[in-house]
Amino acid sequence: MSGSHVGNTRAPRARPLPVKTLVVRPGGNDGARGDVAAPLATLLGALDRIPSVIDDARWRIDITGISDIAGGARWFMPPKVSTLPTDTLIDGSGAFLQQLALAPITVFATPSVFATLVVTGTASDATNGLCTLTTSNNFTLNALRGKLVRGSQLGEAGVIVSNTAGPNSQVYVSAPAGFTAPVQVLDQTATLALGDLAETYNYIALLDTPCDVAFSGIKFLKTNNLFGISLLSRRCRLNLELCDIQGWSIEGSPSATIYASYIHDGFFAGEDVKLTIQQSYFRALGMRMHEAGGQFFGQSVFENCDPLGHYIDFTRGGGFSIDSCDIISPKTDGSGAACPGVTYRGGNHGRVRQTKINGASQGVYTEGPGYILVQQVVGTNVDVGIDIHDGTQVKCVGVSTTVTGGAGDVRVGSAGVKSYAQLPFTDTTQLVRAS
Repeated sequence: MSGSHVGNTRAPRARPLPVKTLVVRPGGNDGARGDVAAPLATLLGALDRIPSVIDDARWRIDITGISDIAGGARWFMPPKVSTLPTDTLIDGSGAFLQQLALAPITVFATPSVFATLVVTGTASDATNGLCTLTTSNNFTLNALRGKLVRGSQLGEAGVIVSNTAGPNSQVYVSAPAGFTAPVQVLDQTATLALGDLAETYNYIALLDTPCDVAFSGIKFLKTNNLFGISLLSRRCRLNLELCDIQGWSIEGSPSATIYASYIHDGFFAGEDVKLTIQQSYFRALGMRMHEAGGQFFGQSVFENCDPLGHYIDFTRGGGFSIDSCDIISPKTDGSGAACPGVTYRGGNHGRVRQTKINGASQGVYTEGPGYILVQQVVGTNVDVGIDIHDGTQVKCVGVSTTVTGGAGDVRVGSAGVKSYAQLPFTDTTQLVRAS
């Protein structure tokens, strides 16, 4: 036999990176091993155990039961560098599966059970697809607001927006319809209140590390009511899941993801950030979405908040998509006068789809050159359904968009108010068109 012989070759099997866990508990000691038997005392003590370059393992810090609410020293994420991507870990807890973003650094706490829901019926809102559970439980009015609800299958999680009083309470959830028993209402079991109580304008938690970071099951309390923010992040790609956060600002980060979390009573700001929000509840927030970052809002509820979309007019305005959301009584700075539910101020394309907007000054307000698609948007508003100015092109898809107000359906530039039946319509003075 002549010629060369090529043997069988097989690509090496990729081995999953090991996950190293550090345990922090009340009464621990930062000089201890950091396991269940010998836990650490503080989050900072655990972070100090993690190498500055994370390349051969992912790190989880379990802070279940920790309550750091003393204030005082400002808290920083120590500089960590990693090229590891954020992965997904399925963490079993009894009959439940909890989806966690497993980042190079993941800080988590196992939730506690507040109540078990005996679900007798499930309804999906035909407009936004969000879920109302009918139960045989007896609760006082809105006793569950802001609490996490979770079913027994992966992805069955959301935040409770409201509940009716008395026996057979109905529970409105920022999640798609469908929960598998047992369905439980959960509380976060770790609290971080980070920052200097005496400072008027300062960062409460500054994540300034060029590394992916994830938080799950954590409650962040603001220590400074004047500034109204409990979490500020820069540079790191941040994942927030199953959290309760009193205001947040993120600057210059490549991306941030919020899943099944309650953000409330403060400011929510994003600058040059790619933002993804799913199955969450935002309440009483001043929303400040700046510049070139793209935004996706899905299957979420926004109550008494500033408009979604663009805050002020930037020529680099990022695109946004609002899909299957409920926008309830939007308010300037989270508590003032009524304002639009959605604003579009030029730049990249925008989209509002399968969304309900009630109690706004305008359902959708646009100004500046660009294009926004509006599809399956319903609701009633104080003024007008869609208000179009200064070069915006608005496409209303089909006949399912019916958002309207006391003044009518669509205001097109200086040409006045038109009904949806009168579209398409162009105002050459302001170069706007609704079709």
